[in-house]
Amino acid sequence: MALTKVDISMLEDITAGTKVVATAAGASGQVLTSDGTNWTSAAAAAGGGITETDWWRLTANITATNADITANLERVDTPAASYLGTGMAESSGIFTFPSTGYWIIMVHGSFEGASENSMQLQTLVTLNNSSYAWRAIAWSGQRVAQATGASGSSQLFLDVTSTTNVKVKFSTGSLGSGSIAHGSTDATANFCNFMFIRLGDT
Repeated sequence: MALTKVDISMLEDITAGTKVVATAAGASGQVLTSDGTNWTSAAAAAGGGITETDWWRLTANITATNADITANLERVDTPAASYLGTGMAESSGIFTFPSTGYWIIMVHGSFEGASENSMQLQTLVTLNNSSYAWRAIAWSGQRVAQATGASGSSQLFLDVTSTTNVKVKFSTGSLGSGSIAHGSTDATANFCNFMFIRLGDT
């Protein structure tokens, strides 16, 4: 059976046997909705999706072990990088979320390990804007008698119920003498970096 074009200004409600009238012709990209009597046109509702992403990096090498990273952090500003939405706020190494919801935090650590050493880049979380605890560790190591490059990564799924109380910071760990957590401002060198993505509402 061939389909014919329907004049949307006069649409028959088959179940009620009455006609409903479109009150507006609408525009490109709009959809028709009905209140049971009349049709109206409006922009389609947003389909959801990711609304917040941000990407930060360490800008200078760290050799201190078991130390919070409180400086030398910047938002990645290479040509292909940016942020979506409001972005994270950072102060003295403490990151504040712009909105509540489910977030994923991905950390990559790039290290140089001295002989017989391991290296950590830790993600710490507070739920009360005070006490912090480990929630994920990017960890690597090597067991040869010379300095060796290494890397590790971690992922953390976090329910941010309050932008005032739920925050994160990062720390180095287990960096023995001669070991390094790499940082740089070079456009192509995001050595130790931290990515934040809001997945959706809680």
